[in-house]
Amino acid sequence: MRTGNPTNPLVVRTDGWGSGKFGAPRGTHPGGAKKFHDGLDVQVEPGELIHSIIDGKIVKIDYPYSRDLSWTGLQQENKLMRVEYWYMAPAYDIVGKTVTVGTILGVAQDISVKYPEHEEYGIMMPHIHVRVTLFPFTALIKGMFYGGEIIVDPELLIGEA
Repeated sequence: MRTGNPTNPLVVRTDGWGSGKFGAPRGTHPGGAKKFHDGLDVQVEPGELIHSIIDGKIVKIDYPYSRDLSWTGLQQENKLMRVEYWYMAPAYDIVGKTVTVGTILGVAQDISVKYPEHEEYGIMMPHIHVRVTLFPFTALIKGMFYGGEIIVDPELLIGEA
């Protein structure tokens, strides 16, 4: 399977707000369970072109914040996985189209506008959030069937530029 980078070069966001690495700590849920980052934050310049990392169909426009629809993204799927790209605006009427690795999907938004400079954390670096989910699978484990989606580290696909 061919894969690519959403930007070139690929730089993972790290700033006072935290690490953009997959699995980085993200505080706690009510009740005390720890939260972890479920994607990869790729540093961008606002307006930078964002490219497809897989071959697949663009299935819908995504809204990372249900109460603020000014922040957008896309969901792309193929037979194996779903890729979500957040904090980017689609460049053209792409929903419903099947695209290949490297196709321009849109342009990066400036998420640092949503999170203004903080006294303790400083400035959040503009970035896109890339999340990869493997589609449902079924596994026979100790005589019982289990099924479900698995969120994986996008760097397994996109690696270094």
